[in-house]
Amino acid sequence: MTNQIHNAEAASSITEEVKLIPRWSIAAASLVFVFMQYLYWVILPAYRLSLHMRPVGAPLGVRFYFALSWSTLAALYVLMVVT
Repeated sequence: MTNQIHNAEAASSITEEVKLIPRWSIAAASLVFVFMQYLYWVILPAYRLSLHMRPVGAPLGVRFYFALSWSTLAALYVLMVVT
């Protein structure tokens, strides 16, 4: 019984803490995340082709991992700096 009360208190405190983040900074972090995805999937491959390099690149799984991880890190950085 005590464990359930503790879990409910922890969940409510997390939601209360998330409400402290301004909506505009969440919007800014979301825009940075979307821009980084655009950078990795549209701009960089087009730049590589414009340099007449061979289109052989990293495997799709590696590209997906780097795009997702760097986009997340950039969004978290914006949240830390802007908030």
